[in-house]
Amino acid sequence: MSVFTQVTPAILLPWLENYQVGEFKSLHPIKVGVQNSNFFLETTLGSWVLTLFETLDPAEVQIYLDLMLNLHASGMPVAAPQRQQGGELWSLLADKPTALVERCPGDSLEVADVSSVHRLGECLAKLHGLMRSWPGPENPRGRLWRSSASRQILTGLESRDADLIAWAMQIDRGLPWQDLPAGGIHADLFRDNVLWQGGNISAVLDFYVAGRDAWAYDLAICVHDWCRFPGGALDVHRASALLKAYHAVRPLTQVEREVWPSLLVVSALRFYLSRCLASLRRVDNKDILQKDPEEFHLILNCMRTNEWDGSANFIQVLLD
Repeated sequence: MSVFTQVTPAILLPWLENYQVGEFKSLHPIKVGVQNSNFFLETTLGSWVLTLFETLDPAEVQIYLDLMLNLHASGMPVAAPQRQQGGELWSLLADKPTALVERCPGDSLEVADVSSVHRLGECLAKLHGLMRSWPGPENPRGRLWRSSASRQILTGLESRDADLIAWAMQIDRGLPWQDLPAGGIHADLFRDNVLWQGGNISAVLDFYVAGRDAWAYDLAICVHDWCRFPGGALDVHRASALLKAYHAVRPLTQVEREVWPSLLVVSALRFYLSRCLASLRRVDNKDILQKDPEEFHLILNCMRTNEWDGSANFIQVLLD
């Protein structure tokens, strides 16, 4: 989210005439997230999220908006992109592909409990089922990206950090990715991308880094933000609730169980690398959020020193 491109009412109003959303009332920047420029827009007919896509090309934007529209139509708690009067889902604003999406009610959780991760597990498994045949791109933060990103940052790290990345990359290279059930994944289902109302999920947000990859990898991503204590240690009770709920909807295969510890390592590596890269390219702008790589450095260290177990027994304990 963040704000890379400033938008004023004078710029917005002519663009907004393409939508039937009533008269403009207010526009406020959203200063969280790291990829696109987002604003809360209020009109006389509702509340909306205005998104300017900073790095995606128009074809990619169309793919993601179509995905959100289809998931919404399938009954998933996903915000619906609004169509312009001519039927388009996006058009240029400030020379950036821009979309208007309904603003869903609810709030993200500061701390997840067993009940919330259980609901998340069910939701993610249903999402994977609906994205089984999604014709989207390969995961933009997949194996090739991780290999390239690790090379970019290794020279600037202390030896202990470089050793940690080398360990994780060796695990990545050893995974039998071709044998894992795969399809479309959200790829960033952190707590700030899920809204809750009355104890239920009211919205799954931000599909703009989605891609095709192993479903269990997507599940492993969730563990790190929903099932860990401050400092990186795993909360077995929450992790067990998440996996059991997911497994009840889409049973995990034997291969997924066997490589589960490795998927936890690789999914943590992905976010450590992306945050390290963002830190190297740090921009001194109060409107752009910079996330600390230390969170995932701690998680990787915890896994290497306390959790690492290359057998299927690791996940079986959580499923029993």
